Formats: sequence, C-alpha cells, structure tokens
Amino acid sequence: MNVSLVGRNNFSIDDFSPESISVLDPSTFELHLKPALVNGKKSTLTITGLSDRAGNFMMSSQHNLMFFEAHPVSRKDIIITEIQADPAPVVGLPETEYLEIYNRSANPVQLDRWIIADESNEARLPKRILLPQEYLVLTVSSKAFQFQHALGVNSFPGLTNAGEPLILKDSTGRTVDSVHYTVEWHDHSEKADGGWALELIDPENICSEGENWTSSTDEAGGTPGRENSVKAEKPDLTPPVVTAVFALSADTLTVAFNEKLNEQLPSRENFAISPPLTMGSVFFADKSKRAYTIALSTPIQNRTRYQITFDNIADCAGNAYRPESELYFALPEKAEPGDIIVNEILFNPRPTGVDFVELFNRSEKYINLKDWNSANLVNDTLTNKKEITNDNIIFAPGDFLVLTTDPNTLKGEYLQGDEQKMSKTSLPSLSDDEGSFVLLDDDQMVIDTLFYSDDQHSPFLKNDEGVSLERIDVHSSSAGNNWQSASASSGYATPGLPNSNAFQNLFEDAVSVNPEIFSPQNGQPDFAMISYNVEHAGFVANVKIVNQQGRVIKEIAENELLGVDGFFTWRGDTAQGGRAASGAYMVWFEMVDANGNVVTIKKRVVVAERF
Repeated sequence: MNVSLVGRNNFSIDDFSPESISVLDPSTFELHLKPALVNGKKSTLTITGLSDRAGNFMMSSQHNLMFFEAHPVSRKDIIITEIQADPAPVVGLPETEYLEIYNRSANPVQLDRWIIADESNEARLPKRILLPQEYLVLTVSSKAFQFQHALGVNSFPGLTNAGEPLILKDSTGRTVDSVHYTVEWHDHSEKADGGWALELIDPENICSEGENWTSSTDEAGGTPGRENSVKAEKPDLTPPVVTAVFALSADTLTVAFNEKLNEQLPSRENFAISPPLTMGSVFFADKSKRAYTIALSTPIQNRTRYQITFDNIADCAGNAYRPESELYFALPEKAEPGDIIVNEILFNPRPTGVDFVELFNRSEKYINLKDWNSANLVNDTLTNKKEITNDNIIFAPGDFLVLTTDPNTLKGEYLQGDEQKMSKTSLPSLSDDEGSFVLLDDDQMVIDTLFYSDDQHSPFLKNDEGVSLERIDVHSSSAGNNWQSASASSGYATPGLPNSNAFQNLFEDAVSVNPEIFSPQNGQPDFAMISYNVEHAGFVANVKIVNQQGRVIKEIAENELLGVDGFFTWRGDTAQGGRAASGAYMVWFEMVDANGNVVTIKKRVVVAERF
C-alpha cells in the first residue's frame, strides 16, 4: 500500500471521516473516530482512493460493521410488553401468536441463547442485538416475515388463550422478566374473545402486574414491534394489601399480598403474633415474591385463633403497608360429616336475582375449604359437580359463607345480607320446585346433603319467588320439618347473617327465672329473679307477667336498655297493687336489637299457696 498517499479522506464511517489515522504496517491502519461508534448500532465503512506502490488503485468499497460492548443485564432491563395469545378472529394483524419485548435499559443487549419459556416448554433465541428503547417481536420462525422488527424462534411456545406464566431468561438461565397473564386482563369481553393483543401500559412501572395491562386500542388489534397504543404513565402509588394469612402446617405460616413485595426481606422482628409464637426465619414463598413464609419454632395450637401484626413492609415500588383491618389465622383441621351444614338456600330467585346456598360451620374447628365441591344427588348418584374454590379459605367456627354466582346481584336483592360473607363460585343446578345440594370436601367425602322442596315454604306465602328456606335449628338434621320460609321482616332472605327463624333459638338460654316457684311475703325467697345474659349490650327489653288467660297483669320493664347481664324481680304483685292469685304465669321477655330484630322468650313462673 502506498502509505504516503493515505489520508483521512480515504475513509468515512456513516459520512464522518476519522479524526486521525495511525499506520501500524504498510497494509494495516488504525482509525481514530470522532464521534465514537454507538454501542450496538450498525455502521457503514466506505474506503476510496487507495493505491499500492505500483500506482494501482483499488475500487471503492463499503463494509458493514458494528461495535458491541456487553454490559451486565439487570432484572427488568428487557421486559415483555405485548402478548397476542388468541389471534382469531382476525382484526387486522396476521393470525399468528406473538410476544413483544422491549429494551428499557441504556445499553444494547445480545439475545443469543436467551430463553423464552412457558409452564411446559422453552425455546432459545438466536443472535440479535436489541438496542435501547427498541421493540422486538418474538414469534414462530416460519411466521416472522409477517411482522416488521421480528425475530423468528424455533420451538416458540404456544400461548394459551386463557393465560399462563411466561418467563424471559438470559443466556445464564437467570430470569430477567416474567408475566403471568390471564384473559381477565382484557378490558372488554368481546376483546377477550380473540383478535386483540394485551399491551403493557407503563414500561417504567416494573412492579405492577395485571393492573398495568389492558387490551390494545389500535385498530389493527395490536402494535407489534412499535410503541404500544395504550402507553401511558401509570406509577404504582398504592400500598400492598394482605389477601390471606394461612397456616400451611403447625410450624409454617404464609402471609400473602396482592402485589410483588420489596426485594429486601423483612426480619422476624417485623412480625408479632398473639398469643405469642416463637418465629424463626422469614423467606419468600415463591418466585412471584407476593407472599412471605414464616418458619415457627413453637407450633400453632388447634382451635386457637391468633392475631398477627407487622411493620416496615413495602411493595416492589416502595409503598409502605398500612394496616386496614385486624389479621387472624388458625390451624385448619379435617372436617367430619355434619361439621359444616347447609343453613339457608334460595332456589327460586326473582327474575332479577340469583340462587345462593349459605353454609354454617357448627363445629369448633377451623376448616380449609380449598378444593371442596358441591353437587346434585340424583338416584344415589352425584352429578353436576362444581368446584367451590381452589384458594385457601379458612372457615371459622360459628361463621357463615354464602355461595353464589353473582355476589353483587345478590347484595342488591337483599340489602340486609352480609356482603363480606358472599363468595363468587359456580353452583350445581337448583331447580325452582325441588332438588338437592350436596357438600363435598377435598377428598370427595359427603359433609352435608339437603333435599329441598317448595312444599317446605310457609302455606301463607302467596308467592315464594325470591324467598329463601332457612334452617330453624342448626343442631338438628336437614329433615323437612327443620326448614321455614325466611320472614318478611328480614327481607325474605338473610344471606351471611343468622337466620330470621333461628334468631329466637340463639337466645333461648339468655333468660332464666329463679326460683321458678316462689311464695310472696312468706316464702324464702319471696320474689322471683328474672335474669338475662346476652353477648353484647344494646338490646332494648320489654318484660311482662301474663296469666293463663293471656292477660298482662304486671309490666316489669318497658323499653329498658340492657347491659350484657342483669336481672329484674317480680314479687308476685299485680299492676293494681294487689297480690297475684296462686297459679302458673308466664314471663314474657321481648328483646329488640339495633337492626330491628325481635326475639321473644317465654319462661314459666309459679306463685305458690301461702304457707
């Protein structure tokens, strides 16, 4: 090479000549560039006007080149930003499943030997440098030509329409991003039926999940390889919420939240349990980092309710946990037949309403309803089986749970119902005239069976539509005579609350008369004590003495506010001031609570002959 004739103008890179040239040997030159090459960006080197020592000039030539310097990749540097799992019916895009990834870091990334995986399959990506702020479509190799900015992937995993976990790993197998998408992330049911992609709203919000995804609004149904149609700033500003506290075993406790938590694990000093339990280590329950597992050094006791509190807990975005309600847990026990019963059933709802079945835990056990089912029983055969829940739902002693397909509609129909006790689930067929309902545990053991009929309704009802059947006595069998129509005063159903017909039974032992037989003036004692003991104060009472002809002879109390316990006395006198004749009388004790529920308790008292 004729080195004496070589200069800066013989070389150019993307229309820029080198700042200077160094000759390493007659055939090798070092170009000093300004501006410098951009990491990961393709450039073109043009060479013109070079000749050898004999004066032979070489033809002008162009050469593609790329400067690439690898940088460490952190979690969430590359993220999944678009998912097309159900491309049919076609809206405007090819009928092809795809994923879109985005480089939100400041450095180019070589994707060679990276992995895209679902629950059962994984595929390796070929060589491709993804530049900062660049979008790239991943799809099956034979269909990559249908998209701009696409990378064909051999053995690209099939995307299920309903949803599944997707994981993006780097070449070392370390997870860089993961998404557990679901069809419920679509904002319209018609878009969930197919043809529309799910798009990430805020690429900088690396903590949120479902709430940061929605249906594409692009007229083609998606934006593969380019900025999402729904892109917007949507930072996570809300604190985490506890969704469950569950005892996995006597020595293991899980606290689950509604979103990803801070990477920094809390220490055991951040938690407090009452009654006290000695805690060991705290660690994440799984890779989602939405739940803590706490190892316990002292075991959880059966049939004991514990309260847990904690502080200095934050989500992935740094929002601090704020207690909203008291949190309790207990060790679940195995249910036996009859521990949980059907307590109320609505099988003939109004045209605007829905069926429901209310369960009651009449045992002393805390029972986990995970994987329980309901069914019909026809000719001794279980049919139409439906799963109640696949979540850990701990059913406490004395508590109610209402099973219904639509809690919002049910609450609108029965305003006095307890919405907190209503659980959305599938139900077996409940015909309007007669039928059956069977409750099955996770081992498919029958826990309770109810055969119902509209003949069990009160004969005084003109129309039983929208009227539930209530169990009268929770401690008796499911026989037909233990059921009664819900009262009109209760709104014809009490979902999640004590039955209107059972209210009376709950208070039968709340009032007592001692002694039942007494003799005024001469007896020891010479009066009867009418005692009461209720669970809480706030009842208003009317207390009267009624003779055998049903006539009130004495008013003991009128609209008197009760405490938790106390007593009234009757000395055998009448309203006129005289002495009641000897014989049997009735203490008529009426209580009214703050919700307007009325219970009337009747007790016997006898005035004895004079000594």
